[in-house]
Amino acid sequence: LPKREDEADLIAPTKEYLRRVIFQYLKTEGRIPDEILIGLGSHLAFNEISAARKARPKPEEIIKPAELRGMLDDFLEGNGEKIIDGKHFNLAHVMPLGIAADGYAINALSPSTSGRAIEISFFATYALKEYWEALSGLRALWGGLKITFISNQTAVASALISTLDAKDALMIKVGAKMTEASLLGGGAMLWTGQIEIGGDDFTAAIAERLRIKNADAERVKRQYVKIILPPSSQEAVKSAIADTAKRWLDGLAEMLGGDEVPSMPQKLYIFGGGAELDTLRNVLISKPWYQNVSIYEKLEVKPLYAGELAEKIFPNARFPLSGLEETNLAALAIRLRQSVPLTLAQNENR
Repeated sequence: LPKREDEADLIAPTKEYLRRVIFQYLKTEGRIPDEILIGLGSHLAFNEISAARKARPKPEEIIKPAELRGMLDDFLEGNGEKIIDGKHFNLAHVMPLGIAADGYAINALSPSTSGRAIEISFFATYALKEYWEALSGLRALWGGLKITFISNQTAVASALISTLDAKDALMIKVGAKMTEASLLGGGAMLWTGQIEIGGDDFTAAIAERLRIKNADAERVKRQYVKIILPPSSQEAVKSAIADTAKRWLDGLAEMLGGDEVPSMPQKLYIFGGGAELDTLRNVLISKPWYQNVSIYEKLEVKPLYAGELAEKIFPNARFPLSGLEETNLAALAIRLRQSVPLTLAQNENR
């Protein structure tokens, strides 16, 4: 798609593109898909970890599933919409992260489970209202489609845990307009946040230094290591990338240094189109930016390629996913594979 400064301008072409993709599936497979999963992220959506607390008038009574369902219903009713900087966002997906009674974690209800207060933590994903209305409207096509939504970060976290057994890690997704980060601890999502700097900022910096169009600067950025430029231009590109990488790293360190952010684990996975720049991985390893946010002297920084996740689940895929830009897609495919099991023959063919 051509570059658009206003994110709202992307909504109509995105909806039309997805409509064509679904129609192509119908033509090829000759049937309605069992389920369609749409991942949400980047600048059209955001994630938030919230907690709901309820004092119990009769603490001696056992905690029943209906009580927990009531708390979820109350959360959905009270958090269905948020307004941020004048923009309306709708709750698109919510996932309970943990349940505690009087501060003690509950893994399963039993006849002895009781307490004075219950607390449930939720991982909630909000989508820009116009975006949400356009995407959820796809459900009405062709007599009704089963379409569910999930945060891309949630899908990647689930794939990391299930395929790589990475239960403690920092995930960093470098998108076009922003960078999303999430912390995993003990196999659960502990924190999530984002900063408004991404791959487009590197493109803009190159365009400004070389005084070229954004499209040309994007090509230079993507082929930075491979192309041969005049020495002066090469130095200008190197300087532009280094300066933007420092700004990116400073923003990341400031975000992770917040009082509400848990200590950073040793493993760090980076993915997304912006992560193709080796410079970002290098500064994460070489710069002492994490001294105030982690107890570890050295971090394990790894690029998270789509193939690393997908090849174990889809070993015979006709169109294998591989790159850093496809990591979200691989995680969504794994999520669908777990919720809609395929027969061995279907798995071999798809």
